[in-house]
Amino acid sequence: MQDMRNKILIVDSHEKDRRELEQILQGIVRDGGELFFVSSRGEAIEILTKEHPQLVFLDIALVGKDEEVWVKTGAYIVLICSKDCLQERSEDFIVKPFDADQVLEKCQGVLDLDHLAPQMPPL
Repeated sequence: MQDMRNKILIVDSHEKDRRELEQILQGIVRDGGELFFVSSRGEAIEILTKEHPQLVFLDIALVGKDEEVWVKTGAYIVLICSKDCLQERSEDFIVKPFDADQVLEKCQGVLDLDHLAPQMPPL
């Protein structure tokens, strides 16, 4: 039987960025989801193989030469890039510094997380 918890993998070599995403994604953990944090491509492939996360936030610097490795996992990949990075290889990316609403919107779009959708302020 497959584990039905929402699983998200964060792949970024910068600890500060991993911690920032962890803070943004705390609601998913509270609701029984699981977050995995790694700082290297090799560790990420290992987690992808063992845990089968549905969503991966992947630092563009760690993609490597063989992009097919990521595509074959079946996980939804959201690339992380810096402000000055123009992303031509992916339709889905987030930019550092992170915008919490944007990150949660990406999660809500991939996972079953209606309660985490960004809230519209009252008019």
